[in-house]
Amino acid sequence: MFLWEELIFIIIAIMRYKNKFRFQDFTEQKYRQYLQKANRKFRFIRFEEERFAENTCLWRHDIDTSPHRALKLAQIENEEGVSATYFFLLHSNRYNFLEKEIVDIAKEI
Repeated sequence: MFLWEELIFIIIAIMRYKNKFRFQDFTEQKYRQYLQKANRKFRFIRFEEERFAENTCLWRHDIDTSPHRALKLAQIENEEGVSATYFFLLHSNRYNFLEKEIVDIAKEI
């Protein structure tokens, strides 16, 4: 489990170095590398599982913008043996959760 101290450290690091991070640095290859590194240290759990076990990581995604992008991340996670929880917005300006294509993506995730 992430300790609160670790989480605070991560937040401080992000705030301190936020100008050094660029969106274009977030690639599928980098995401896969981060997952592999985390998977060596933590056991990934789903949202409904016990959250207080040692060395567990609750990996979650809020799908605010693109279900298509979320599907690609889910595919990478599946290939790396990582469990994650996805939260879709029922009301979004970016996608309609009731469209067949989006429902199909949600089912695949």
